[in-house]
Amino acid sequence: MEKGAQLIPLEEKSIFFPYLDWGKCLSVISTQEVFDKVYPLYRETYNKRLDKIVEIIDKNLADAEAGLLILKDEDRLSLVLPPDIELFLVIPPAFDDINRWFRQRFNSGENIP
Repeated sequence: MEKGAQLIPLEEKSIFFPYLDWGKCLSVISTQEVFDKVYPLYRETYNKRLDKIVEIIDKNLADAEAGLLILKDEDRLSLVLPPDIELFLVIPPAFDDINRWFRQRFNSGENIP
């Protein structure tokens, strides 16, 4: 920030809070019937949220600029960035160790409990 970086919020309250609310609703559902009604509403707000994040990134990140985006793996996998944006994934060492352990077990054919 001291060198001229800008902090730009990527979330809009009008999208983010309904997304959180629908997610909380999903966490307490115990029947398929109710899930089938609530999940599409959650998914709609989830997609709006990701679309808004991409829109803000595209609007604010100029050519040859770098940005730092911190988010959940689920969001990262669903986020479709413009083709001219190169993504580098940075994983904390402890989390990388866990992922490596699972990959090694999976690739060796070993059963993971």
